[in-house]
Amino acid sequence: MNRDIKSMFCAGIMILTSLYSANSESNTNLLRSVKTNSYTPQSIYQEGSGRDPFFPKAKKEEPIKVIEPVYNIKITGISGLPQNRFATIGGYTFGKGDKAFAKINDSTNTVYIECLEVGPNSAKVKTPNGKTLELKL
Repeated sequence: MNRDIKSMFCAGIMILTSLYSANSESNTNLLRSVKTNSYTPQSIYQEGSGRDPFFPKAKKEEPIKVIEPVYNIKITGISGLPQNRFATIGGYTFGKGDKAFAKINDSTNTVYIECLEVGPNSAKVKTPNGKTLELKL
């Protein structure tokens, strides 16, 4: 009798397994047909065209205006021969092509500059934002 119960149990498991696998194949085929034949609409949002469909109650923010820094760098002297001049800028000596920090407004604040050219009465420097300044005596 013990043997009959075991064989019936095994037969039941085999039947359930075959039903499940047959059912899962039909489900897979059904899913494939649904995926290939369906169309999913997409929400398209273009910047500046109106309200945001994802956040309809959100208020538009004004763009942030970037203020260019004003570098108040002072040149206090020029020295050297015409072919090899030096300029004293912000308390430090610069030659053509030198890069270093210079003081702003005679304070402890500094800015990184590059000396492009030193003339008889002026010097051209490049600031961190890429602008070229001509500092005159």
